[in-house]
Amino acid sequence: MIKYIWKIEYTEYYKQKNGLNGVISKIRWYYIGIRQDNEEKLSIDGVLELPDPTPESFISMDSLKRVDLITWLESYLDVKYLQARISFDVEEKIAVEKSTETLLRAEFISEDEDLENQKIIEETEWVNLDSKQIRFPEKAPEERME
Repeated sequence: MIKYIWKIEYTEYYKQKNGLNGVISKIRWYYIGIRQDNEEKLSIDGVLELPDPTPESFISMDSLKRVDLITWLESYLDVKYLQARISFDVEEKIAVEKSTETLLRAEFISEDEDLENQKIIEETEWVNLDSKQIRFPEKAPEERME
C-alpha cells in the first residue's frame, strides 16, 4: 500500500489584485508516495497557476490554511492519475533494485605490465532486466580520469 501526501513548497501572491488583498496566483507543490512495507518514496511536482478568484470564493493570504491549498490542488489536478503514475514508478524502481544480474566492468590503463601499477579508468554497473541492459556509471565523467 502507498501513502500519499502533499508538500507545499511555496505560494506566489499579489499584494492587491482586482480590489482584493493577498490574492494567491501560484502554488509550488510536491505529491509524494511512500510505500508502507519498505518506505520506498517517489514524488511528482509542479506549479499550479490559479485563476483569479471571485469575491464570493476569495480567501486572502492572511486567512489561508494548508488545507485550503490542498483543496485547490485536488480540485484542479487529476489526483488519480498522479497516484497511478507514482505507484507504477515505485514498482518499477523496486523491480530494478531486486534484479539479481549485476555485472561490473572495469577498464584499465597502464604503460607497465605489472598489475599493481594499473589504474581503473572507468567502472560501470550493468543491470540486465528482462533482456534490456541499463548502464549506471559509478562516477561522473570528470571524476573517472586522474
